[in-house]
Amino acid sequence: MLWKRGWGIGLGLGLLWCLTAPAGSALAPEPAESPAATQDLRLKNTVAPGGAYTLGVPIQWELTWTKAPNGRGPSELKLTAPGEPWPEYVTITVLHFAESHRTPERYLFDLLHAQSDRKDDARTALKDVVAGGRPAKFLEAAANRYPPLGMAGDKVPSIIRHVIVPASQGFFVLRYDVPERLDPVHREMFDRAVESFAPGDRNIPVAQDQIPAREYDVYAALFGVRPPGGLDAPQFFDGVPECRQVAGSTMMRDKPLDAGWPGKDFGVLDPGLVKDYLAKNQKVWQLTDRIMVPDLTVIPAEELEARLSAGFRNPAGREEGVDLLREGIITLTRVGFNSTGDLALLGAALTYPGTMRARYIVLMKKREAAWDLVKVAMEGLIYQ
Repeated sequence: MLWKRGWGIGLGLGLLWCLTAPAGSALAPEPAESPAATQDLRLKNTVAPGGAYTLGVPIQWELTWTKAPNGRGPSELKLTAPGEPWPEYVTITVLHFAESHRTPERYLFDLLHAQSDRKDDARTALKDVVAGGRPAKFLEAAANRYPPLGMAGDKVPSIIRHVIVPASQGFFVLRYDVPERLDPVHREMFDRAVESFAPGDRNIPVAQDQIPAREYDVYAALFGVRPPGGLDAPQFFDGVPECRQVAGSTMMRDKPLDAGWPGKDFGVLDPGLVKDYLAKNQKVWQLTDRIMVPDLTVIPAEELEARLSAGFRNPAGREEGVDLLREGIITLTRVGFNSTGDLALLGAALTYPGTMRARYIVLMKKREAAWDLVKVAMEGLIYQ
């Protein structure tokens, strides 16, 4: 089963960890095939750096800690079972997504979308569980490990389990990755680790998005519309549904509406719809990543500014900020609804930093379960 390549995982234990006495012991199953058949199931109660969570760590497993790069993305605690050589490695990983705009819903969406593109993978339906004293989600997937390009060897049928736990800011993921044949040996260890997991913020309420889900449904629909064509089509609007980068802060309407807004070609709007739209956009709101569109990224304001600065300093380079200059970024308003909830009004601005900014007002209508584009008009165009 082994592929022709060696593998080592660095210990990476240059940390400040808090260890207490072992949490208990038990006997493991004894499949004859596995060198880990008589593994020690005792755990050491371990506090993650910064106190984000506590976890029972198997005393024989190798531990590696990776800090969140540049404060973005997840920190990672990886535990690797002893005696299982690559490619039949067994890992338990705790991911901590600490950024306030990151949500469990988006993590699950990306996970399910990725799996749907791999025809040899199977998955269970989502299950509601409890982990860390909180309602959580459980998902199991069957996957195959393949030899790297240019190496000979058989595929290794594997199982990946995810337990997604919400937090007061961001969320946690406990992930178990094991070859199928070794699952009976190691599953109890994963179950014990999940049972031991305790968020450091367990006395703080779980984060709640201030923007309701139905507004995110409209945002997602906007990125799937077909732009109007013809000579009267708003200039550059075709770039709005194509863009996949969204500013994490909404636009606000800080000036009175012009007479005749939004224009005679747009038509008369429902007064209740306009009232709701204006009321919601008296201030700036922070978006989370719950715009469920594949490959779409919501970028918080501080990160956006840093990436733009990097791009302007070196526009010919490969910094991530250059993507914003080349591909543009969308800024959205809150969504106003009519009294029956089947009309939606929102603003969207397409910006190519250093080049141009076009702002639009968009009217959408709900037909059955889908939102369709009704009208769009340009509110302003600035060349920078």
